[in-house]
Amino acid sequence: MIENSLASICQYFNKEIKENYADIIINNIEQDSRLVDEHCIFFAKVGHNVDGRDFIQEAIAKGAKAIVVTQEHSLTQEQQQQLSVPVLVLDEGKSMGSFANWFYHYPSADLTIIGVTGTNGKTTCTHIIASLLTSMGYKCGVIGTVGCGFLGNLTKSKNTTLDELLVQKQLRALADDNATHVAMEVSSIGVCEHRIDYVEFNIAAFSNLSRDHLDYHQTMENYAQAKFNFLEKIKDSSNVVINIHDVKGRDFASRLNKAFLVGYVQDKENISVSSGNCLLINKLSYSNEGIVLNLECNTKKYNCVLPLLGEFNAQNFILALGVMFKLGFDLEEILTHVKNIKPVAGRMELIVKENMPSFVIDYAHTPDGLEKALSACKEHFADSDIYCIIGCGGDRDAGKRPIMAQKACVYADYVIFTDDNPRSEKPQKIIEDMLMGVKNSTDNFTVEHDRHKAIELAFSLAKANDCILVAGKGHEDYQIVKNKTIHFSDRQEVLNILGLNNA
Repeated sequence: MIENSLASICQYFNKEIKENYADIIINNIEQDSRLVDEHCIFFAKVGHNVDGRDFIQEAIAKGAKAIVVTQEHSLTQEQQQQLSVPVLVLDEGKSMGSFANWFYHYPSADLTIIGVTGTNGKTTCTHIIASLLTSMGYKCGVIGTVGCGFLGNLTKSKNTTLDELLVQKQLRALADDNATHVAMEVSSIGVCEHRIDYVEFNIAAFSNLSRDHLDYHQTMENYAQAKFNFLEKIKDSSNVVINIHDVKGRDFASRLNKAFLVGYVQDKENISVSSGNCLLINKLSYSNEGIVLNLECNTKKYNCVLPLLGEFNAQNFILALGVMFKLGFDLEEILTHVKNIKPVAGRMELIVKENMPSFVIDYAHTPDGLEKALSACKEHFADSDIYCIIGCGGDRDAGKRPIMAQKACVYADYVIFTDDNPRSEKPQKIIEDMLMGVKNSTDNFTVEHDRHKAIELAFSLAKANDCILVAGKGHEDYQIVKNKTIHFSDRQEVLNILGLNNA
């Protein structure tokens, strides 16, 4: 357990030290006043929706021994004098990230940290890396969209990339739990908001770039630059792994000429690839067991069967394999552990029951992600009809909605448009935006706002050998409607319909 004296914390802030501070031990920083106890200091964070300064008195009543505020949102001298504990100000040159890094005793130094960025594939890549390392006898934590902790025992997280305080706290918790490695998803927003500034990454990997988060970044150029800014954090660019099958990946590789490259053999035509600096797929084919891969690295050839669905998962896999190679592991040894890889919950997760349609649950919520998910279904169910259930989230990039609808109607045989997380928007308006992309060009779709009924409708229409892709929410077990969060799990709905409730 981390222990810091209040005296040493005050010294960090250049705050006058009182004699009675010396014996006060602090072992945690909290920004949720409900979690404060007598061994905490309280960070009065001012966020988009909540002003932590409104909860200072509550935190003190619960035992907080000091209050931390930013210089931008400091308290007046009069307000400070009314408090019974010291107020510590993050003035120029200090940030919550740097303070949390110091407070939690520089957790990066005790871990090998791998950061994976890209529009799609971050979760699968980090889970493959953690799965392989775990199978090989190491203890690898994960931090990302699905949660934080160790595989099989993840705690839900609010964001793909934790904020600058929580990321240091989580890294320290993993280090104290004897983790040797951490595979972390790094979002573009997390980079722009400086959440990872004080995380020392050993390896970085880039999967791909396609349209997403333009409500935040405004342009694709800004979005791409945020990804590249993360890759540039790695001091030695030979510890950057890049998927050159992606157009932006090739651009990044041309700017980081020592990076380790992964992709397909034909990708070598698009970029100069030096000998011994790449891992390539020579050939792939699809089977009931997954994907059969023929690989090439340093003129050596390798074969394996990846127990996942879809070509894009082959790309996710070789990116993860490239990370393992750069960590110093022998490819021959790594490949003996591939059979232990399992799909991430809600990421091309196949659910089957004999003599019934097959379901695939996937998180695809971008045009590119949806196209890849549907293409994967076609690859593995070549002689079947593909049904797709898809919606778009409210209060998010509205420009992608008609594109999502187009992708669905082109790559699926039949589409049911339904609600995702409407949030504050009217579900009818979201669907209308989607239909703008298809209403005069095709008729292979219908609308059913009730997501439960949409899944039931697809099941009633599909034949036993058909495949139904339920896309957009993946692992999520909720819907956000207006200001309410309602329990809803695509996976559980499918299990209920198939009569596999205990699966």
